[in-house]
Amino acid sequence: MNDEFAFSEILDTVVAESGVDKREAQAVLEAFFLKLPTAVAEHGRVDLSGKGFGVFRLEARAADSGVYPSPNGAGGFDMLPWGKPERDEIVFRPSPGFTTGVAVVTGKPCI
Repeated sequence: MNDEFAFSEILDTVVAESGVDKREAQAVLEAFFLKLPTAVAEHGRVDLSGKGFGVFRLEARAADSGVYPSPNGAGGFDMLPWGKPERDEIVFRPSPGFTTGVAVVTGKPCI
């Protein structure tokens, strides 16, 4: 299995399967990928599950902090603080059709 499927490969596949001119297909795909983050930010949820893809949504995450041990070179540990601010997390939930499609190709279940 190849580790990556690049945008150019997606573009070539769309062109081959749709018969659309490559420049037109590229313009449409680029517009889609540029609009997706804006739509998620503005609406908090983008549902592409009807297209067999999935749902993108923003979930609020509370601020978090703590400490972790770090070796101090003298045989002991210093406790170093860490923290994350209050933030939004982008969550993607694939549609059942998406996970089934991946499972069929890989031959392994996808959860």
